[in-house]
Amino acid sequence: MDKFSLIISLLSILLLICIIIIGFNYKLKIQRKHNEQKLLEDFNLVKKHLETNIGYAKQIASGDYSVINNASGIEDELGKSLVEMSTNLKTAEIEDRKRNWSMMGLTKLSEIIRVSNNDLTELSYELIVFLVKYLEANQGGLFVINESNPDHRYLELLSCYAFERRKYLERKIELDEGLLGQAVQENDLIYLTEIPSDYVRITSGLGTATPKSLIIVPLKTESDVIGALEIASFKTFDAHEREFLSKASESIAASLISSRINDNTSKLLHESQQLAEQLKQQEEEVRQNLEEMQATQEEMVRKEHEINKLLGESRQSEILLKKKMEENSRLEADNKMRQQQMLTELENNKKVTTSVLNNLPQRIFLKDKEGRFLLLNESVAADLNKSIEDLLGKNDFELHKKEDAEKFWSDEKVVLDKLKKIDTYEDFEVDGVRKYMYTVKMPFKFPNNDQYGILGYQSDITELKTLELRIKNTEVEIAQKELETQQELASKNALIEELKKQLKP
Repeated sequence: MDKFSLIISLLSILLLICIIIIGFNYKLKIQRKHNEQKLLEDFNLVKKHLETNIGYAKQIASGDYSVINNASGIEDELGKSLVEMSTNLKTAEIEDRKRNWSMMGLTKLSEIIRVSNNDLTELSYELIVFLVKYLEANQGGLFVINESNPDHRYLELLSCYAFERRKYLERKIELDEGLLGQAVQENDLIYLTEIPSDYVRITSGLGTATPKSLIIVPLKTESDVIGALEIASFKTFDAHEREFLSKASESIAASLISSRINDNTSKLLHESQQLAEQLKQQEEEVRQNLEEMQATQEEMVRKEHEINKLLGESRQSEILLKKKMEENSRLEADNKMRQQQMLTELENNKKVTTSVLNNLPQRIFLKDKEGRFLLLNESVAADLNKSIEDLLGKNDFELHKKEDAEKFWSDEKVVLDKLKKIDTYEDFEVDGVRKYMYTVKMPFKFPNNDQYGILGYQSDITELKTLELRIKNTEVEIAQKELETQQELASKNALIEELKKQLKP
C-alpha cells in the first residue's frame, strides 16, 4: 500500500469519527433529560476510545505498527479495525521489502553480468561473491558441467568464495555423486538445515565449523541444466531468499552460456585467422609452383616447336635436333645434380647445427609439457652417462632418483603454469657421483601448435661446488685447531699460575 492510499484511509477514518461524534451529540441532546449522568459517562468512554483510536491512527500514519501489540486491550470496532489495518499494512510492508530486496538483487546481478560477460572465469567469481554477500551467507561455490569429453561429463568447480577470500580449489564431482549430482539430475532445488558434519565445512581464520543451512540450486535454461550453485551459511534461508536464488539461477545460467559462447567464438575466430594465414601461405606457394610449372611448360613448348621445325628440315636439321635433345638430357641431368647438391647441403646444415649444439659449453635441452626430452646435446647425455638416443622420449623420473626428479619437475611446472623463466641450482647423482649444475629454464612455444615446452641450458659448477665444500671443510678444521690451541694455551697458563703459587714463600 503506497503513501497516498494510506492518507486516504486515515482521512476516511477521521471522517467516520467526526460523524460518530456529531450523531452522539445529537442523541445526547434528545436523551439528556432522561438520563444525563448515564449519557455523560458513555460520552466520556466514547471520547476516550476515540482519542485512543486517533492516537493509533497517527501511529499507523507515521509507519509505526506497534498498535498490533495492544490488540488485546481494544474493545470497540473502530479500534479493532485499526489493529486489523495495521496488521495488513505491516504485512504488506514486509512483503514489499522482500520484493524490493529481490528486485534489487536481480538488478545488481544483471549489472554484474553486463560488465563481466566477456570473461567466464571472472564472471563466475563476481557472481558467487555477490550472492554470498547479498544473502549474508558464509561460503559458496559455482559448478558447471564439463562436457569436453561427451563420454565422461562431470561437475567442475568454476569459482569459490568464503569469508572475504577468493578460493582456488580443484574439485570435480560426478553427476551421480552427492547432493550436487542429485540436484542436477532431478533439476530441483535442495535446501537442508541438518547437514552431515563430513559433507561441507566453513573455513575461516578461527578454524572450521559445520554450517547451519545449505542450499543447492540447479543452473537451468529452458531445455537443460548446465551446473549448480552451492551456498552454505550459519543462518537459515527464508522463503523469499530461496525464491530469489531460483530466479537468479536462470539469469546466471543464461549468462554462463553466453560467456562460454563468447569464449568459443573468440577461440574459433583466432583459429580461423590462423587457418586463413596458413591458407594464404599455401596459396602463395601454389602460385609460385604454378608460375614455375608454367615457365617450364612454356620452355617445353618452345623446344617442341624447335624440334618440329627441325624434323621438317634436312638431315642436317636432324643432326641439330639430336644435339638439342642431348642438350635437354644434359640440362635434366644438371637439374638432378643440383637437387642432390641441395639435399646434401641441407643435410650438412643439419650436421653443422647438431655440431654447434654439441660444441657449446652449456648443456642444452628441450622438453615437452610432460617433461620428456625432445632435443639435447651430447653434454647433457654425457652428464647422465647415456647416449642421446637413449634419452629421447624419457623424463627425469626415469633417469634420476625420485626426490631429485620431483624437485626438477616442481621447477618445470612453474615454467609451464606461469610461463616465466626461472634459474636455479640443481644437483643429482649419476653412478655414485654427485654433480652440481646452474640451470636456466624458460617456456618454449612450438611453432606448429599452441603447446608449450621447456627450453633449458645448464652450466657445470661441480668443480666450483667441490672447491666451496673443501674451503668450508678447511675453515672448520682451522677453527677446530684454533679452539684446541686456545684450550692448550689456557691449560698451560693455568699450570704456570699454579707453579707461581707453589713457589711463593
